[in-house]
Amino acid sequence: MSPEAAAQLTRTQLVGISLPSSTGPHDRADGEDLTHRLTSAGFGVRTDYAGDDPGTQVAQVRAMLDDGADALVVGAVDRTVLTEVLAMAELAHVPVVEHDGDGRSQETVASVRSLLRAQTGARA
Repeated sequence: MSPEAAAQLTRTQLVGISLPSSTGPHDRADGEDLTHRLTSAGFGVRTDYAGDDPGTQVAQVRAMLDDGADALVVGAVDRTVLTEVLAMAELAHVPVVEHDGDGRSQETVASVRSLLRAQTGARA
């Protein structure tokens, strides 16, 4: 990897996307749309689907935090189960954008950009 490519990778902010399921056509399309829009906006993206299992989603979100996610987009399987891991995100100053699968990916991406911009004081 060239030094320029390594520097670009270091500057790229990672957004973790955690969605409940990939089995429904709307769920998969929403995940693909979010991934495409965030990637096009210059973010690194990790997209996971929890298979409608709250425990799996908690583990996936925790792994995203461990991997250095700068922001999270979460469509909760069960909000109550995510309380602890989302508190971890807050302590780590990782903004979380709730995504309810309503087809508003563009607004979700705008929220991510705005939160990261406010957090870093830079253009995100």
